[in-house]
Amino acid sequence: MNVYEIRNDEYVFAYFFYIPDSDECYIELNNSPYYPVFFELFKNKGVLSLNEDWTRDWIGERVIPADRQNIAQILKDNGYKSYNEIELLIASKAKSSMDDNYLKKINYSDVSNYVKDRRKKLVKDFIKASNNNLIVFFEDSTSKEYHYDFKADEEPFLTSFGNEIIFNSSYRISYEELYSNSKECILSYDNLFEYINKNILTSSDVQEELNVSRQYVGEIKKNGAMIIKNKFFVRNDLKTYKNKY
Repeated sequence: MNVYEIRNDEYVFAYFFYIPDSDECYIELNNSPYYPVFFELFKNKGVLSLNEDWTRDWIGERVIPADRQNIAQILKDNGYKSYNEIELLIASKAKSSMDDNYLKKINYSDVSNYVKDRRKKLVKDFIKASNNNLIVFFEDSTSKEYHYDFKADEEPFLTSFGNEIIFNSSYRISYEELYSNSKECILSYDNLFEYINKNILTSSDVQEELNVSRQYVGEIKKNGAMIIKNKFFVRNDLKTYKNKY
């Protein structure tokens, strides 16, 4: 995971988190006395964590659009084989003629405690229980029960960051929402048994789910595309893998 400050010469407004291998990204707002208009709109609504859709909206304001005239030649002249807006963003340090804001790469240790403390509430894993309930496990070792009031036609999956549980493009629940609007719960044996029964997979299960050969599953193991614990796969990692690839 790569981390960048979004800042000017005086203030750090936010942090940009990026995983190059999966091309995933999102933004956490910092505690700042000043925000650019784009971030101020979220801050005023009490939204401190910007999901990938919103983050890419911000990126789109600061890079050459894909439909720009002569974009292929521009990319070629600058040594790019294909269009990738995050690569362009990082290469330009997100600088724009509209303002004095820019990206600065940092170590995670340099992230403010304001944001670090908030990220302790990221989701580690979850169980989809009955009656539109999720049993959610957070990085700070708490577990909570969250009830959602919409019909979910698709199986939810967790982002690589743990910042969202996504049902589909219309329904994505942030870790802030999950943490703040859930009730404390103690995981019962029945819940745990249900989780193990539904979510712990063997290589054969993965082979059947993906409709691939045993050799292909072996390649997945080798390249670390899915987490393997004691020779078993976790279903949520399979869902995330299927969504990516």
